Amino acid sequence: MPDLSDLSRRALALLDQFLDWPALRRIITAAIEDGIAALRQLSLHDALLIWVVLLLVVLCILVLRLASRLSRLAAKQAGATADLARAAAATADLQRATSARQLRAYVDVSSVTFQRFAPGQEIVVRAEVRNHGLTPALDLTARLELTVLPFPASELPNLQSSPADAMPSVLAARDGQVILQRLDLQASSGLAERLLAGEMGLHVVGLLTYADVFGEPHVTRLSLVASGERVRGRQPFARCEAGNELT
Repeated sequence: MPDLSDLSRRALALLDQFLDWPALRRIITAAIEDGIAALRQLSLHDALLIWVVLLLVVLCILVLRLASRLSRLAAKQAGATADLARAAAATADLQRATSARQLRAYVDVSSVTFQRFAPGQEIVVRAEVRNHGLTPALDLTARLELTVLPFPASELPNLQSSPADAMPSVLAARDGQVILQRLDLQASSGLAERLLAGEMGLHVVGLLTYADVFGEPHVTRLSLVASGERVRGRQPFARCEAGNELT
């Protein structure tokens, strides 16, 4: 084996002559030759042991690189699987929401017509509440008010509560229910004439609340009016520009 002091001197010589490439080549060559000579002096058992250690080191390096690559691939695969799971969940939620919109109950007032409008008698208005959806409306409550306001009205009554009228709590799909509203024309002098002249309007304001079979609550607000020609011709009420909402 080479003497350590000799190796130190050669290292110092290398530092002193690092720009002298021929000298550097000679030093490296000499170091390699000394290393080979030192290996030749080892016994067969020691040489085999060194080679086994070197092979184990190489194998460990290869295994670590393979494990690192497999770990990265596994992480990518897990990320892709998570993305697919999120996409599938979003698609399922969208399908459920679409199905609910297509199948849910839609409750509204389909028509408001005059049942009676005669001098000296009270006005009777017939309002038909109908479920236009494909499934029943649950916990249905309805509140309709028949009132007279200047026409056109600058402000309509805002119904905040919905006490149960003569309505079933469940309204089947495509089914309807009629509610009658009455108003005494004798309560105000000249009221019928002003309605016929178009100075006043006969308003039906309503609030419907219900839940669909999917457990979602819904509210329908409505506002319809008849005045002038509609009153004279006993035509169906028309929807106002404001006051109609369906959720």
